Amino acid sequence: MSISSSKTLSPAELAKLEHAFASDPSSAAYKPLAEAYLSMGRFMEAMVVCKKGVKAHPNAADPRLLLARVYAEQGKDKKALEEALGALQVQPEDKAALRMAGALQLKTGEAEPGKANLLKAYTADPGDPDTVTLLQQHKIEPPRPAAPAPVAAPAAPVAPATPGPSATQQSAAALSSVAATAGTEAPAAKPAATQAAKPAPTARTEAPAPRPAPQPRRPQVVVEEVDEDEDDEPVSRRPPSSGGKGSKMVTLGLLVAIPLFAIGYGWYSANARTKSRELKKSLDVASELLKHDSFDSYKKAVEAADQALEVDSDSAVAHGYLAYAWAIRWGEHGGGDDARRQAEEHLAVGKKSGDLSSHLIASEALIQTYSGKGKDALGQLEEKVKGLDAQGRSSSLLYLTLGLIQMNAGDLERGRDSLDRAQLLSPDDPRTYASLGAVYRRLGQDAAAWRNYDSALRYGKDHPESLLGRSLLMLEQDSPNFELAHTMLKKLLESDPPPSPRQLAAAHMARSLLISRVSTAMVDLKPDMQQKLAEATAVPQDKDKARSEMLKSEETGFSLDKQNPELHLIKGRRLLAEGNYDAAAEEIRKAIRMDASRAQFYVELAKSLMGKQGGEKDAAEALQTALKAMGDSPKLVVMLGNAYRRQGKLDEALAQYQRAVKDPKAKNPEARLAMGAIYRERSKWDLAQEQLEKASQEFLGQSDRAAIALTELGRVFQSKGDTAKADETYQRALNADEAYSPAYYFYATLLSKDSKQGAKAKMLAQEYLKRDPSGEHASAARSLAGG
Repeated sequence: MSISSSKTLSPAELAKLEHAFASDPSSAAYKPLAEAYLSMGRFMEAMVVCKKGVKAHPNAADPRLLLARVYAEQGKDKKALEEALGALQVQPEDKAALRMAGALQLKTGEAEPGKANLLKAYTADPGDPDTVTLLQQHKIEPPRPAAPAPVAAPAAPVAPATPGPSATQQSAAALSSVAATAGTEAPAAKPAATQAAKPAPTARTEAPAPRPAPQPRRPQVVVEEVDEDEDDEPVSRRPPSSGGKGSKMVTLGLLVAIPLFAIGYGWYSANARTKSRELKKSLDVASELLKHDSFDSYKKAVEAADQALEVDSDSAVAHGYLAYAWAIRWGEHGGGDDARRQAEEHLAVGKKSGDLSSHLIASEALIQTYSGKGKDALGQLEEKVKGLDAQGRSSSLLYLTLGLIQMNAGDLERGRDSLDRAQLLSPDDPRTYASLGAVYRRLGQDAAAWRNYDSALRYGKDHPESLLGRSLLMLEQDSPNFELAHTMLKKLLESDPPPSPRQLAAAHMARSLLISRVSTAMVDLKPDMQQKLAEATAVPQDKDKARSEMLKSEETGFSLDKQNPELHLIKGRRLLAEGNYDAAAEEIRKAIRMDASRAQFYVELAKSLMGKQGGEKDAAEALQTALKAMGDSPKLVVMLGNAYRRQGKLDEALAQYQRAVKDPKAKNPEARLAMGAIYRERSKWDLAQEQLEKASQEFLGQSDRAAIALTELGRVFQSKGDTAKADETYQRALNADEAYSPAYYFYATLLSKDSKQGAKAKMLAQEYLKRDPSGEHASAARSLAGG
């Protein structure tokens, strides 16, 4: 859906349209201006003008359709469809709205609604060429007037068929031959015509008799049958015996031995086939159960794999499944020493076979990681993954495991890349989607995290780790949907079969965090709203009762799983949300003492320390200690740079950011964004431009972060005096994320220097104030907005 202008507007003509719109935003002047912007590829301005058109003309389809075209031109089909459907709500019979909605629905996979809307558009105007073109493009037949019913003609007599030797007849002998190997002659196959309908007697008598098929040679016995043709020959045709009584005895012995051998060998072969089927059945069941990624499914997978070992105790595949399931039950579900022992024993037996399956390789890496040897596991697994890729044998399971270990080590960008590869190789694995949700959550990409948790729940109904992850993600928001968080936690706590004790414990801790957040939110609410919130979340209105319930939830969590450091992390976040920074830091230190290999724990500790006045120094010291123990974890290095930056030690901060990107293959857009901002503040324009351009490219798929990098880059061009580049870059920032309010403000400051762009600068400043009325630049934006 592209826009083409009959002629290119001159600056004067565009200024005239802008002036007409600025003079009366509620008029129809929005339309020619938005179309002009759209034809020039200036999507951000077109979008802002269209939205004002929608506001001024709420009962008209045109402004919404124009906004849909703006989104469609940028490839934002879902947003375009939302606006087209909005246009249909206000004008249900509008042919343009029906046509656009139908086309977008077909494009986004909604085949039936799309087809229905295109047919409605055709019915509204059968002569519309655009609708007809779309119907032809999608091979949709337009409705036609009903034709009169044809008069039934008498049936013509059918000439009798003359059957020749059909393919079925030609293969009858072969079928009989195959049946003979089982010791029973199969009946001759009927010709196809005979099977379909019994032919008339005349057809049989007039047809020439088929030639008898040549008798096939009886096949030689391969497995369990014995060809006894020689024994069936007449005595006169047998070769004369060369011996007397001894020869007859040998012959008699063979006559007895051969059938016995055949019977024994047949029994052995049949038994082997039965065992093979049983083994495959148990392994298939175990494999399918492993994919469900729940406490119950791992238990059942162990049972199925154990049954496989009863059939074949040396099965490397079964030992691989068992090692993997037990490793997860130990490291992720709190299975204890017995689970660890089982995992290690099955790994050892499986490796002796010499045939390393992907589950054996993954279990070895997980066991090393959960034993505190994540660095060794990472190096070995990377080599194995690289080797398998070179052979064309890429494994989704190994990329998933690699991503989890990278995430655990704090290498979030590489962890995300590995998990993305795992998802491409296996697009229906809930464990992969849940892991992507976790990595995006740690990256601060909440929308992407939510989408991936949602996908995990689509492929794995009530997937426990995703319900927990979504609940915690929701409770980390500034304005959470408390009712939704409560619903998800309730589902997890009451699910049948239940999740693991470790997951239940974490759910109880999340419940305590929910109670704390709800109690804090109630303070600012009126009594009737407090009651509604209390009913929606099952949190008492009384503050003392709520606190008692909160502490009880925490106590339950710790009683279920005393060895899980994650519980201390959740409690630390609750204390941090309450402003109790010292207690939060101490709780997170407890988590670190339990497991010093988790980079995320140090990140959370640094956050809690930097939350209080003057805590940046303590945060830097904690991060330095962590880096000495763990090596160069990219996330920790960036956090250390942030701690130095908060202290005003910009040279030390730059050194850490440079350390984070020293590997030329590494992606670390957060480090580059921070470096670019420091270089901009120091007026080192070329260095700032280099880092910010790389950051905007590396923030692939992270539109909100890309918008921040592009806004900083726009400020660099603006400071250099390159107005055209600055204008283009601010537009790119708003196209990346129209919700990022500072881009509107800085774009307005750029245009305010040009007297011809005054109306547009005013419009941008107003948009900033609408989005962030109390923001950092609110006062200056009011001046630009003219009030």
